[in-house]
Amino acid sequence: MYARHLATFCLLYVSIASGSDLEVGSSVVVYLKPADSLSTAAISETKAELAILLRAIGTRVIWWDAEKSPSGTDHVLIVADFTGTCSLTESVYPPPDISSLPPLAHAPVANGQVLPFAYVDCTTLNQLLGPVLARQSTEPREYMYGRAIGRLLAHEIHHILAQTRDHAAAGIAKPHFSSKDLLTARFEFEPDTIARSQIPPSPRLLQIRARH
Repeated sequence: MYARHLATFCLLYVSIASGSDLEVGSSVVVYLKPADSLSTAAISETKAELAILLRAIGTRVIWWDAEKSPSGTDHVLIVADFTGTCSLTESVYPPPDISSLPPLAHAPVANGQVLPFAYVDCTTLNQLLGPVLARQSTEPREYMYGRAIGRLLAHEIHHILAQTRDHAAAGIAKPHFSSKDLLTARFEFEPDTIARSQIPPSPRLLQIRARH
C-alpha cells in the first residue's frame, strides 16, 4: 500500500512540478490528504501554523485542492499524509513510554533525495499529547492539536525544501519533539537552521521522535 501511494504521488509530483527547484525561499504548494477524524477547526489551525512557520524561512504556502486547483503549477507540490485517527477524546490516556513510541512524522529519502511527502502519525501524536490535551475542552483541544500537526509538517517540509537531512540543536528543525514543544504558545525555527548543511549517514526516513 505504501509503495503504491508513493509511486502514484511521485508521478503526480513530476507532472506538476517538473522543472521546479526544491528550495527554501519560494512558494510551495501543499496538498493535505484527508485525515481520519481531523476536525475542520484543527485543519484550519494546522494551515495557519504551517503558513506562519514557513513564512519565517521565506516560503509562502499555496494550498492545493484536488477538486478545485488547476492541473498544472510552476511551484513545488508537497503531499502531506496522515495515519491513524487524528483526534483526541476525553478518554484517559496513560503517560506514554517515550522511548518506545514510533516517529511522530517522517519524510522518505530515495537516491539521496528527500522526497516531497510529509507523513504524520496521528496514533503516536495522540499517545504523546493525549495525557495533556484530553483534559481540555473541545475548542482549545482542537486548536492545539491542529497547531501541533502544523509544527510537525513544518519540520518535514523544511527537510524537503532545503534538501537536507541535517537537524538543529533546537527549534522546529531539531530531531526530537516533546509535548511541551508541540503545545507551547511559541515554537519556531532557530535563526541558523537554514545555514546548516551537515548530512548524517543516509537514513531511509527523516523522523521526528518524541522526547520527555
